[in-house]
Amino acid sequence: MTNGAPVADLAAALIPRWQAAEAVRRWENWGPAVTVDLATRVRALAAELEVPAAVLSLTAHVAVLHAVSGEMELLVGTDGDVLAVSAADCSWRELVARVHAAVPVPGAKAETVFSHCGHDDLIADEVVLRVRVGEALGLAFDYRADLFAREHVVRLAGYHVAALTALADGPDAAHGDAELLSANESAYQLDDLAGPVRSLPDRRFADLVAEQAGRTPDAVAVVAGDDELTYAELDRRADRIARGLITLGVADEDVVAVASSRTIDWPVAVLGVFRAGGVYLPIDPKYPENRVKTLIERSACRIVVADPDVTGVFTTGGMAVTVTTVPDLLDGDHPDGPVERTVTAGQLAYVYFTSGSTGQPKGALCEHGGMLNHLLAKIEDFTVGPADVVAQNAPLSFDISLWQLIAGWAVGAKTIIVPDAAIRDVTRFLETVRGAGVTVLQVVPSYLDLLLRHLGEDDERLDSLRIVSATGEALPIKLADRWFQRFPGVPLVNAYGATEASDDTTHAVLTKPPEGGVMPLGDPIRNVHVRVVDERLRLRPLGSSGEIVFAGVCVGRGYLNDIERTEAAFVADPVRPGERLYRTGDMGRWGPGGTLEFQGRRDEQVKVRGLRVELGEVESWMLSAPGVRGAAVVVKDGNLAGFYTAETEIDFTTHLATGLPAHMVPRSLRRLDVLPLNANGKVDKKALAAHAAPSTTDRVAPRTVLEERIAAAWSQALKVPIERIGVHDDFYDLGGNSLAAISVVADLDGLITLQALTTTPKLGDLAVHAAGPALPMLVHDLSGGMTDAAAGTVLCLPPAAGNTIHYRPLAHVAAQRGLRVLAAELPGHDLWRSAEPLAALEATADRIVADLQATTDGPLDLWGHSAGAALALACAHRLTAEGREPRRVFLGAPPPATAAALAGYRAEIAATGDEALFQTLVRRHGHRDLVTFSEDKRAALCAMFRHDVDNAARYLAEQHPRLTMPVTLVAAADDDSDTGPAGWSRLATSVTLHELPDGGHLFLRTRSADVVDLLVGGVLR
Repeated sequence: MTNGAPVADLAAALIPRWQAAEAVRRWENWGPAVTVDLATRVRALAAELEVPAAVLSLTAHVAVLHAVSGEMELLVGTDGDVLAVSAADCSWRELVARVHAAVPVPGAKAETVFSHCGHDDLIADEVVLRVRVGEALGLAFDYRADLFAREHVVRLAGYHVAALTALADGPDAAHGDAELLSANESAYQLDDLAGPVRSLPDRRFADLVAEQAGRTPDAVAVVAGDDELTYAELDRRADRIARGLITLGVADEDVVAVASSRTIDWPVAVLGVFRAGGVYLPIDPKYPENRVKTLIERSACRIVVADPDVTGVFTTGGMAVTVTTVPDLLDGDHPDGPVERTVTAGQLAYVYFTSGSTGQPKGALCEHGGMLNHLLAKIEDFTVGPADVVAQNAPLSFDISLWQLIAGWAVGAKTIIVPDAAIRDVTRFLETVRGAGVTVLQVVPSYLDLLLRHLGEDDERLDSLRIVSATGEALPIKLADRWFQRFPGVPLVNAYGATEASDDTTHAVLTKPPEGGVMPLGDPIRNVHVRVVDERLRLRPLGSSGEIVFAGVCVGRGYLNDIERTEAAFVADPVRPGERLYRTGDMGRWGPGGTLEFQGRRDEQVKVRGLRVELGEVESWMLSAPGVRGAAVVVKDGNLAGFYTAETEIDFTTHLATGLPAHMVPRSLRRLDVLPLNANGKVDKKALAAHAAPSTTDRVAPRTVLEERIAAAWSQALKVPIERIGVHDDFYDLGGNSLAAISVVADLDGLITLQALTTTPKLGDLAVHAAGPALPMLVHDLSGGMTDAAAGTVLCLPPAAGNTIHYRPLAHVAAQRGLRVLAAELPGHDLWRSAEPLAALEATADRIVADLQATTDGPLDLWGHSAGAALALACAHRLTAEGREPRRVFLGAPPPATAAALAGYRAEIAATGDEALFQTLVRRHGHRDLVTFSEDKRAALCAMFRHDVDNAARYLAEQHPRLTMPVTLVAAADDDSDTGPAGWSRLATSVTLHELPDGGHLFLRTRSADVVDLLVGGVLR
């Protein structure tokens, strides 16, 4: 032992390799490297210290090993022995004493040997470098030339001379203060490895868009579903948004939250915020209300631009904000024309919140200069031009969503906002890329892997791509190999950076698989400096590990209203006074040829599905649950696993979901009597990771061919050995997420649906579902298994050709009011699983009621929308007959129930061709995301619509007992389809009509809060 460190914990002083290992071992030598003058001074100091001069040379060798390895406790090879030496903080004089007093460690091995001349030339197999010191104190180096290039050995020799010089010049100085790097190496790292110098225009990005609109006013700038905006229209609307925000009081650097789905209103809002001089804060409307409230409060946001259907989150949550919408701002009483407001390069542009280790999210602030530099770097390195189509597919909370959306607008390119539904369905995503002619695409590596795995042999659905980028996760070399095997002429860009540094800071533009077994992070982008430093921010030797830091225009301002964390991460640049560095917390090294290599994290920040997660924030939320005494979170197989101590089992489902986004909720949670501690008294995360590994003791292996097929698909998607997967295992407990679920559904080629995997996650149950019964469950719970539905339960029946997705906005709002939402998926209505035929309305009602009776009890309301009104009545009749009369029936956008109107509607639909009917669905009924459907999918959709309308009209025209419970008709004033109360008194004894001011035929997407008010309290706002 040395300084209390067990021998097993000592480092063998690994010398960083400086080239790919060659197949044949070979030795070369270089030296000597010490001047006569230095040798004389070393002898004089040795005499003063009363040690042999060779001990000083060995001390310098120890200091070099410490410097290049970063280790404090070292195993140092000498002639015939291996010594244990501590290089922990001390002076040169103390280090000499430690080296002189070091004793051999029996049985230990080291890969470096310090040898006196005249010793035999036999070198042990494990040795890669031998340093020889002669009688004249000259140094010579024997080295494995298959592992080290000559240039690296020359540098190592220079470090030895520098260390020996520092020792001779100041024996009482701290050896760790010695500067071992030469001036040439420092200049190379600081200047030659920096990004190219480019001048930035003296204008903001929003100005460049206005200039482009002047050049190509009629060119399409952005497309979202069936909606599109030309450059002229985008420019005009952004100006009106900016004027509206200024009218509401937005001043320079005021935070403006944009709580929007990725619709055509989103890009207009973003550009408008920039032009108003505000700070863009993206908020995902699907975030829990507590999370939204936290972001609003921490950012001191006063104005929110929200989707119309989520405004209630801000008005009912006690938040002191002004809530508006894009339509309201566009229609406001303010003039057209450019906004006369100067925005400077040093002004804040946006704030993105990332996970924080203290339990609170961190708001990373970036300025217009850094944002513009990054956008221009994307254009430059990806060679984006006016002929390009850029895919926008990242969620709002992911910072790459911004460049995907707006970068192309500076050069006249087109942005395609890929619908969420297409991202969740690989087949549809591929069809969208092909249909839109996407040329520039950035995805996380796991999604790129998914795309490649689902391309057919002669599949052309990605052939439009000109360049592809991977980011957010480490890019595996094998994935790059597969990419270039399939698309040898399409560059693959490995992009790396940090939200705090204006997004990506390096681009590795690959035109073939990387050599040497290492995936490079690439070269710094324009006007960006990247360094690898030690804890004191000094440059690390080339090849040695250190922390990656960024400097230059990319560095953000800090964390919003968080001085402590800002001062820890954004520090003064010791090289360039007056400038700052951003400390990433990532570890890396410079490899041969100036290649930056990633080596992991130095703290507990991880990435889950490409999104940053501070484990401390998750642990903090767990600890805030009643009854929890201790909590710890680890990462296992790319997913979070939580552990806690408490008297009894804790149900964290609701607690975590109210404060954390889905990707931060642990996939598994386990109660322990105590959390294991290491020797330092800290929670032993390694031991917990072992606990997180699934036990195979009670595993029941797949028993049927179908179970084996599903297990194989799980194994492929989850990267879990198939022998660890049993019939009682839960897909999500094994690490499943939405991306993995999409992969499984695609791999099983329609055998199961995404909904089935979500609601039936255990393998054995899923196999039963896939094999039969022939009649699967039609009723699904959209409220996430709500156990306490204080406001009751409502069953929702979809409109013609509709599905459960129609009711997700309603379920999102209803959950916050304690209302449970169930929705029915109709037989034969899954376009990706055509095995089940369409069914008659009466048979469908029978199955829905059977599902309800088998799985629910208690009071029940019904909601039927449009043609779904008929199915709601049929279910009400059957429930009443079985003694479970619904409390109330609500019919949204109902058709007139007179015989003449129904007969006319059936005739109209029958006479309409498929193409005209399809366009009606897209336009009038709001199905904007259908435009990417293939011809066969369009035909199937039209067939469903005709079937549903015909069934509904037939049922409503027939004679049925009048319903006795209250029936409420709900319609929007601006619905241009044929709806109304006529004829409904024939079908029910108590019929009332409530009219919404707007919302169209499918008003649930924008008026869910009003509908929930009606369902919960019986009144509309």
